[in-house]
Amino acid sequence: EYIKAFTHGKTPEPMIEAWVNECARNTEYADKYGMTYEVSEVALAGAIPEYYFLDDNAYEGSCKLSSVDGFGMLSFHELDAKREELGVDVQFDCHDEHLIQNPATREIVGVRYTQGSEEKTIKAKKGVILTCGGFEFNEELKNKYLKIHPFKFEGWEWNTGDGIRMAQSVGAALRDMDQIQLLQTTQPGTGNCVYAYVAPKEAAGYLFFNKEGHRFIGEDGRRDDISLAALAQTDALFYMLESSDVITDPDNQYDLLGVPMSECI
Repeated sequence: EYIKAFTHGKTPEPMIEAWVNECARNTEYADKYGMTYEVSEVALAGAIPEYYFLDDNAYEGSCKLSSVDGFGMLSFHELDAKREELGVDVQFDCHDEHLIQNPATREIVGVRYTQGSEEKTIKAKKGVILTCGGFEFNEELKNKYLKIHPFKFEGWEWNTGDGIRMAQSVGAALRDMDQIQLLQTTQPGTGNCVYAYVAPKEAAGYLFFNKEGHRFIGEDGRRDDISLAALAQTDALFYMLESSDVITDPDNQYDLLGVPMSECI
């Protein structure tokens, strides 16, 4: 019900059910690979569930599996150590990737790619799994699928949609390519996240003003509603008036690229 609420009914129920059933096994997965984690019953910014306040707080207290260290780095290092233990090889500097398809059965039997200047081929034992990521740094895909263009994103520059193109080349169907997650607190021009999103119940620490100096939406709203309202303002720009209770030490508080908050103010 929580997923249905925040997707506004746009996500098919079988997809929601599959996602929820697998998420319920997160602790099982973490235990299998010896990960360090904690189960938190507090809805934190940037984590699911974050929209606990929907339907009159019906989802407050929902659990999430969280990395003990910030931004998931502890989880990454533990999983990478397990990968090395299992002998899983990772190839870097790969480009011009293509899926190899059996023309008779349409089965994907391997991958062809270029590493540096050398062409290589990998034969699949059981199958090929594509973890596509986003396409926020592929101007052609953004121009084709997104209503607003040009567009700046917070994601990293290697999200160029290569996996999406690989899937398209063998006839895979795509869906929801026009759907994105909007985050309102980003720097104009770069898309870099200026400051971590604060949960709505803590929103008393700041105010939003447009270029005319007017408040245009409640600061305790959902990020999609706030983002859409921000896009409707002059030059799609607004300013945040922060309380010293939120930014307590601007020289030693940083945005996601390590820029001190004092330089962002």
